[in-house]
Amino acid sequence: MSIHKRFGATWLLLALVVAGCASQPGSPASTAGSSAPQQGAAPSGPKRIVAAVKGDGHTLSELINNVGGASVIGVDEVEHLLNAGMVMTDDHGNLQPQLAEQVPTLDNGLWKLLPDGTMTTTLTIKPGVMWHDGAPFTSADLVFSYQVAADREIGTFKAPSLDSISGVEAVDDRTVVVHWKSSYIDADQTFSQAASQPAIQPMPKHLLEQAYLSDKPNFTAQSFWSSGYIGTGAFRLKEWDMSNHVLLDANPDFIMGRPKVDQVEVKFINDTSALFANILAGAVEMTMNRGLSLEQGVQLQNQWNGGRLEQKATGQLVIYPQFIDPQPSVVGDVRFRRAMVQAMDRQGMVDTLMQGQSTVAESFLNPGFAGHDIVDPYIVHYPYDQRAAQQAIASLGYTRGSDGIFRGADGQPLSLELRVAAGDDLNQKATLSVANDWKNAGVDVQPAIIPGSRVTDLEYTATFPAFTFTRFKNDLSRLNKFGTKNTPLPANNYRITGNTPRYMDPAFDALLDRYFVTIPKQDRMQLVGQIIHTMTDQVIQMTLFFVTEPTVLSNRLVNVEGAREGVSMTWNAEKWDVKS
Repeated sequence: MSIHKRFGATWLLLALVVAGCASQPGSPASTAGSSAPQQGAAPSGPKRIVAAVKGDGHTLSELINNVGGASVIGVDEVEHLLNAGMVMTDDHGNLQPQLAEQVPTLDNGLWKLLPDGTMTTTLTIKPGVMWHDGAPFTSADLVFSYQVAADREIGTFKAPSLDSISGVEAVDDRTVVVHWKSSYIDADQTFSQAASQPAIQPMPKHLLEQAYLSDKPNFTAQSFWSSGYIGTGAFRLKEWDMSNHVLLDANPDFIMGRPKVDQVEVKFINDTSALFANILAGAVEMTMNRGLSLEQGVQLQNQWNGGRLEQKATGQLVIYPQFIDPQPSVVGDVRFRRAMVQAMDRQGMVDTLMQGQSTVAESFLNPGFAGHDIVDPYIVHYPYDQRAAQQAIASLGYTRGSDGIFRGADGQPLSLELRVAAGDDLNQKATLSVANDWKNAGVDVQPAIIPGSRVTDLEYTATFPAFTFTRFKNDLSRLNKFGTKNTPLPANNYRITGNTPRYMDPAFDALLDRYFVTIPKQDRMQLVGQIIHTMTDQVIQMTLFFVTEPTVLSNRLVNVEGAREGVSMTWNAEKWDVKS
């Protein structure tokens, strides 16, 4: 039986077991979250929604969770419920004002291109915006937020825009002018909580300034980021129980209007089978971003009549090679990396792991991307060809032994480690599939699961010996993750993150820098093509396939939709409702 078929059989058995457990009276799934309304039941009393995030949220800040690769997918959505931005992205991908009166544009004069190549953008806060503790939200908060984000001693809140900003000036209590050293394509999204680019996060100066001034090393360890979180969003924190759940109450003073739902409970459920069972039992009514795989979603839909599954593209699976002192050293040879891509049966993974409901990723951009016709000619393609891969490896001085594994001139087997973080079923299954393909090509692969206790070890995660497996969002905002300035190194105590492969090349850096300051779209897409050519030609990342995953939504829910790339599912949270 092939490795792909074994995966399918295993998950089918799991689904049957979970379904049986969920139907047993008194089982954990049937009692967990008993305060949640049952599917189809009319709500009594306050309106309430129970959501789930797959993982253990150790803070309510996405950026703090992201340090060291410890991101819990869905915490960003929780944070968006708690803290609004100056602008937001709606369900059509358009920017809309949220805390700001207007989105800066060239037409309305709030975005100005100056003759010397610099720019200004002006943001004015709507009258009456308040933090959850009743303090007014002012321009001083935005200036303070920029100060924290730009502080290299902290580093956690760094946004790509910071390299282009020369300063933020408070004109009055409600207005700031952002001064830009150069053109920047996403200048209109500054201080946005849900932007295509990671943006400067609005922070309350009156609550955080003292900690910032007196104890910078422990700034991100403040209780503010967990049990004491104060924001400006549609919901405010009532209760935070680490690794268990958060309770959020409607914010009656939310500037976009009081939410229709009175309370949202978000459960942290790390175990996939437990999440599956809670959905079947009606104890969870929606998932926030990744929770179930496509395979599990199909199984759930066959057993569950309490709601629907929305299939949204959530990125792609990628493998990063190590570019600094790789072990074995042949990983640093582009000919070997190209052979490793050719050796992977990516279409076979699509057919089995994604049940054919996806496509092979030849680059990180989805084929449906609006500028794909411009970018596609630049992509270097690597069709599946085990024989060609083996010939390429042999040309590097390796000889295949009787056991099928290549050996070097010293007689040692060509062996390498392929890391993957614990807790992501699809990533782990794909890792095993890749390991199987690479072994068939003659490379002794040792899959290594990164335990949860090591994901926050910055040096450990940065210095993987050969290859590491992860996910990558298929949008252009992720380009800011690459480049020398985002490389984790001993000199920065590995706290500067983003450039996972640690590929550093001045010419590539220059392409990235030009992209982020090129406003005309046609010119910008040509730069994207050149960037992707470098990435695919040098195999900076090995792209496998696009991931389509379901968002679970109960039939009770009204005005709630699954997230997609660049759009938070919470963008209209004040309009969420439940059927009566």
